[in-house]
Amino acid sequence: MTEARDASDLISEEVGVRFEDNSVVLPTEKPATKCLIEVVELLVESGYITKSQLPIESGYKRYLLNSEDKHKESNPMARPKQIADDIYLETNYNNTEIKNKIKMLANMADN
Repeated sequence: MTEARDASDLISEEVGVRFEDNSVVLPTEKPATKCLIEVVELLVESGYITKSQLPIESGYKRYLLNSEDKHKESNPMARPKQIADDIYLETNYNNTEIKNKIKMLANMADN
């Protein structure tokens, strides 16, 4: 019988993002935005993130993930990426914010 893998282990193995000492280390060969997209795609494909969990907030007025490419109050996402049918990811973040979003998603998936 195989053991279920934590989402953070899956992310490390499949995307190359490492979780060390309560921080996120991005691979140097990939842009941070690409890492975020790959993490979300992996979590959706693996069933860690489902449409029923949307929207996932990113702040006071923004969504990280939503069923449409809009934030709260119907404001459009700045740089949306369609991950799957009815799942959109906001990608307009700097590297530090991306690390925080990846950590949040991994923690959410592992709990």
